[in-house]
Amino acid sequence: MFWHIFNICVFVFTIINTFVYFKNEKKSKRLIEDILRSDKNKKLIIQILSTDQEDVEKVKNLRKQFHLKLGESLDILGKYKQHKIN
Repeated sequence: MFWHIFNICVFVFTIINTFVYFKNEKKSKRLIEDILRSDKNKKLIIQILSTDQEDVEKVKNLRKQFHLKLGESLDILGKYKQHKIN
């Protein structure tokens, strides 16, 4: 009986966690798009990412400047490396 209730709780938690994950992922994408929409922000991002620093320092600077999460900063760094920011 205990394991049955435990399994139900785990299942419900997994479903709730999935909804929260996708909601946060959508927010992150929207935030990145809003940041990249501004030419001023694009110039600042290019200025930060075109320095001779290591990638770790570049990501730290992005996070400080725009108050981003680590994943969001890495997404911007990835787009920069793929030359999608222009």
